[in-house]
Amino acid sequence: MFGILAQATQPVVTEVEILEKVSSFFYTAWGMLLAMVVLVAGVVGWVVPWWISRAQKLSFELKEKELLDRIETQREEAERQIAQLDQRLTQKMDEELAEAKGDAFFAQGVVLQEMKGYRPVGLQLAVLAAGNYVRAAEEQKGKVGVSLKGAIKACQGHEDELGNTSESTLDMLNILAADLKAHGLEPRFGDMVEQFRKLLEKAGEDTKKASGESGGGTE
Repeated sequence: MFGILAQATQPVVTEVEILEKVSSFFYTAWGMLLAMVVLVAGVVGWVVPWWISRAQKLSFELKEKELLDRIETQREEAERQIAQLDQRLTQKMDEELAEAKGDAFFAQGVVLQEMKGYRPVGLQLAVLAAGNYVRAAEEQKGKVGVSLKGAIKACQGHEDELGNTSESTLDMLNILAADLKAHGLEPRFGDMVEQFRKLLEKAGEDTKKASGESGGGTE
């Protein structure tokens, strides 16, 4: 009897209560799931755009650096080409100026070398012409030999006309010899320089000898 009463006092769980508990559990579970989905969506919605933005920024920075490096390389190459062009233009102008000066000295020298009393000046102009041709363009350097040959020819047989000017002409010839050596032209024109030098030295010796004899006769 007491067993029956004990069973009677236990709470009776009805089907409605079971359904309510089950329903409450599912509502709670769905709520939690929905909250997690919203949270994940929020995180993804913030992280993904940030990551995309960051990736785009990094990509842009890399492309910008690559572009700037390319621009810098092109600028340096342009400056190098401009410098080379400027150097070539300057060299060409210097060569043309040297040739023009050489032609002017040569033309005047040729005339004076044939005039008695002006032959020493003509020879010095020939040396000046040769010195300028040394600095002219490569195809014009042959004029050095033309100028020296003309001077040697004009000097031969007329050493007595040179007088004391032979020493100053020798000084100019020594400068020319140094220029020829500096420009690697000594093998081409060195023999001419030496031939001209001997003529000038002989003219100087003859002048000194003549002066000595003249002085001795006066005494």
